[in-house]
Amino acid sequence: MEWFTTYIEYLQQAYTTGNLYHWDIVAILIVAGFSIFAPQAPALGTFEGFIYTKLPIFEHIIGLPECLLYSLFFSLGVYKWYQKPKRIWNTVSIIGIVLITLMSLLGTLASFGVIKQA
Repeated sequence: MEWFTTYIEYLQQAYTTGNLYHWDIVAILIVAGFSIFAPQAPALGTFEGFIYTKLPIFEHIIGLPECLLYSLFFSLGVYKWYQKPKRIWNTVSIIGIVLITLMSLLGTLASFGVIKQA
């Protein structure tokens, strides 16, 4: 675990001096396990998905690029937002949060039978 504390110290120094690049953010997400070791659900390509589902390992290997791409796109968005903080990024993030909330609400209502499924 000594490498982890060294890496954290490097990131703190890079952040305070302003030398934090996009690939550092990607490395943070991968090393911290944003997509593989600490997902929101036991999805394909994640460590929890491998443990808690009965799918073969080949299916998890196929699902791994999807998890990594989600992390990459998230880090790209955060990087662009950090580089050029404009009103458009706030608008895009608000629209994204509203869409996620509506999809969650609609899924919950459909599971309770309030909304008829197609």
